[in-house]
Amino acid sequence: MYTGDMHNVFRANVPSSKSLSNRWLVLQHLSGGSIQLNNLSSADDTQLLQTLLSSLSRPTHEVQTFHCDNAGTVARFLTAVLSATEGRYIVTGSDRMKQRPIAPLVNALNSMGASITYISQHGHFPISIVGKPLQGGRVDIDASQSSQFVSALMLIAPFLPKGLTINIIGTMVSEPYISMTAHVLRQAGIAVHYTTNIIHVPNATPMCGGVRVESDWSSVAYLYNWVLLGGRPLYVAGLSLGSSQGDRVVADIYRCMGVDTTPVDNGIMLQRSAVCASSLAYNFVGCPDLVPALVVACATMGIEGKFEGLDALPYKETNRIKVLALELDKLNIKISYGYNSLYLWPRTGAIAVDKPICLSPHADHRMAMAFSAFLFLFPSADIAISNPLCVAKSFPNYWHELELYSGIHNGNI
Repeated sequence: MYTGDMHNVFRANVPSSKSLSNRWLVLQHLSGGSIQLNNLSSADDTQLLQTLLSSLSRPTHEVQTFHCDNAGTVARFLTAVLSATEGRYIVTGSDRMKQRPIAPLVNALNSMGASITYISQHGHFPISIVGKPLQGGRVDIDASQSSQFVSALMLIAPFLPKGLTINIIGTMVSEPYISMTAHVLRQAGIAVHYTTNIIHVPNATPMCGGVRVESDWSSVAYLYNWVLLGGRPLYVAGLSLGSSQGDRVVADIYRCMGVDTTPVDNGIMLQRSAVCASSLAYNFVGCPDLVPALVVACATMGIEGKFEGLDALPYKETNRIKVLALELDKLNIKISYGYNSLYLWPRTGAIAVDKPICLSPHADHRMAMAFSAFLFLFPSADIAISNPLCVAKSFPNYWHELELYSGIHNGNI
């Protein structure tokens, strides 16, 4: 229990989980609105999915086009939903979305009787869908590029007459997100059976009334860097260490870095400790979204970092491995990397900035939030972050909260 001075504690306003929100929105839509959702995420991705599902609720004989911007969860969940919904649809997105993979999900759905074709490049958006009732049964799917393919199938499974038995092939990435989907389905009263690589979701009617979505552990990861570098204790409501969100492991990782996480009433407290790691070595195959925050944390502290299990990072909003190396090189922070690993070289002296530097997040919300840690080291105009509003994808009020916590202001806002 936290016993310090509560007057010095910053109470962070963190959005609710967009990962949980988006899963519940799909279930709410497919169940005809019988599930009441409270505390939905304010993230752009969740607002977009809500808008697109709402437009789908209005029947039309015309071809409907769903533009998913660069929201992978939205595009992939919608692909599964539309495949099982009568109508004619086109699913597309931003230029980056058109580079991100969709073939494993398309192959699985087509093997179930769906009718999905590629409009331009094979294996990528945009796609054309002729939606029709699907029966379910058994399906194989490759989960080596994204767990969202599996979650998309799981979410439509209860509404298929035969349910669905999913056989996962290949090396699974981001498995905690599949476990999160199973948790949501069970919370909705659906008896999911999940072993190592077999998931069975029966045909069933969701049996739950109101659901309150908890705060977002993925967003809190960046707040750990605030406490690590700023020192002021920070409180986040609506989170627990027993959360179904896989990114809750961030609490264990940062404990080794120098930030303790203490359960308090209806939330958690983050506070700086005397621990100072000399290096960090971790396999992030189950929590790849934490990598940007922790690479930057190690860089600011000048410690060695060995990051493995990064198979999913090249397929995110940008290639996060390459962008971390490219942008941190502007600060003479050296990174070596391969397809699924990254090595951060230890630093002997302080980071020196002898001219104004602008770090580009490459339109990636998590990169922008990660780079904000450098503002603690250089609170003047020496360092700025371009395209700062891309954080709205998951944490719309991020810069406002950062300024309230530290007084630091990104010069580009």
